[in-house]
Amino acid sequence: MSINSKIRRKLKMLFPKHQSEISFYQWMLENWTIEGGLIPQATAARLINVSKARITQMIKEGKLKELRFENQIFVPYSDTMKYARQKVYQKMQTAMEASLQEIETKLPNNILQEMGKGINDLINRSRNIIKENNSDS
Repeated sequence: MSINSKIRRKLKMLFPKHQSEISFYQWMLENWTIEGGLIPQATAARLINVSKARITQMIKEGKLKELRFENQIFVPYSDTMKYARQKVYQKMQTAMEASLQEIETKLPNNILQEMGKGINDLINRSRNIIKENNSDS
């Protein structure tokens, strides 16, 4: 048994149970406002769609901040959502690039010439319609 656990056990004997609940509540409120919300590791893992082990690794890598209350680990909600948004943006960008490449392969090489011919054809049709309307008058 470590010194910390001995001290913790003595403190629990000295203070009633609700005292630790109040101190957790105060700790949570203080850190909540500073960090932009706090969530458990498991919740962060679900938001980012990774394992709890990956969250632990991200904490060690400095990508997420760790806040502890006794044996519970929390991470800032704001940091978690920032990382989740980055993942979503990366996936969207990859999907958009793939879509653009697919479109480019399907387009003919002489697209501008064909568009020009189409526009000229529309102009000629419009002129013919105008001529027909003028000749009817």
